[in-house]
Amino acid sequence: MGANMKIGILTLLQKMKIWRLWLLSVILSVLLSEAVTSAMGLLLKGRVTADYLLTGFVASLFVASLVVGIVVYFLEKLSRSQLLLTSIFDTTAEGIMVADGAGHITMFNRRFAELWRIPADVLATGENDAVLTFVQDQLAEPEQFLDKVQQLYSTPDAISFDTLSFKDKRVFERYSNPLYIHGKLVGRLWRFH
Repeated sequence: MGANMKIGILTLLQKMKIWRLWLLSVILSVLLSEAVTSAMGLLLKGRVTADYLLTGFVASLFVASLVVGIVVYFLEKLSRSQLLLTSIFDTTAEGIMVADGAGHITMFNRRFAELWRIPADVLATGENDAVLTFVQDQLAEPEQFLDKVQQLYSTPDAISFDTLSFKDKRVFERYSNPLYIHGKLVGRLWRFH
């Protein structure tokens, strides 16, 4: 379970072995530099010569190694930061879930699943509707709960606090607020305690 984060290309790069990243960088650098040096040879001498190709090859090996070193350094820093944030996210006392506003859960923490007693297979769908369908049977007033969820999704800038009562006598405080990145609305944060 845990923090379910999707990062795309960064995740792919983080999973690559260093030698594969270096090899990919070398191949791309060699192809690019050989194309550039061939074009230079044709423009300057009217033909492609071995000295231009060799110079381009050596330069591309140097550049590829330098680029890989820089990329690996920043990927390691990013990985450490991501691990730290995931650890904090999963050890907080609040249950936290983030939805993208299009009906998809983009992340949640372990505590969220524990508080709501949501099975892993329901959370694995990543669908907000599947989670809402599952949890509504636990609530004393499921219609009121769903109405509030729909109201908040229809007014994305709204901030909300209320109390939820369960059939088994549990009571949660529910906080919800819009989530912005660089001033752009990207979803909604739900916190339960």
